[in-house]
Amino acid sequence: MDTSLPRDKASANTPDYEPDFEPQQDLAADASDDPSVLHADQLTAEDEIPARRPMPPRTKWVLLAVAIVVLIVGAIAAVQTLGRSSAQDVLDARDVVSSSVEGENGAAADVAVSADRNAAVVTFRDLPAPGDGQVYQLWKIPASGSAPVSVGSLSSGNIAGDEPAIVENIAGFRAAALTLEARGGAQSPTPPFMLEMELPAE
Repeated sequence: MDTSLPRDKASANTPDYEPDFEPQQDLAADASDDPSVLHADQLTAEDEIPARRPMPPRTKWVLLAVAIVVLIVGAIAAVQTLGRSSAQDVLDARDVVSSSVEGENGAAADVAVSADRNAAVVTFRDLPAPGDGQVYQLWKIPASGSAPVSVGSLSSGNIAGDEPAIVENIAGFRAAALTLEARGGAQSPTPPFMLEMELPAE
């Protein structure tokens, strides 16, 4: 004899199906399968920025050489700036010693010396203009009696007294002297000295 199950038990063992039910599709999976859809992780720098062409080795060496030259020039300029005393630095030094000297031709000079600055400032007065093809040349006279050392030729501003001449590294030198030389300067002073200025730095 067949025994029928109660309706509620039969329903529990039999899956319910809805005639209009369709399984929900995985949209993410479909999108990932669609080659026409572009994902964020598929966007690369190559898609956004054009590829850069590699720099030729020769160009790299040229740029490197230019950079080295700039550094060297900058270093030299810095050293020269640090080692250069201005006239005002010497005049304002706490140990500055000032004096004046006159030559036989009426030329004169005011001298300010600072041992701390290791420099002297010379301002010329009533210095006659040099003749054609001639220049004034300034010298440092060593205390040891060795050969004089050239400081350089005077500029027109030095001669007129508008710009002082700066004599640096005076330690070990007893005086500064002025001579008249042929244009281009000389390796050693041509006597006589037009002016000789003491450098009491020590």
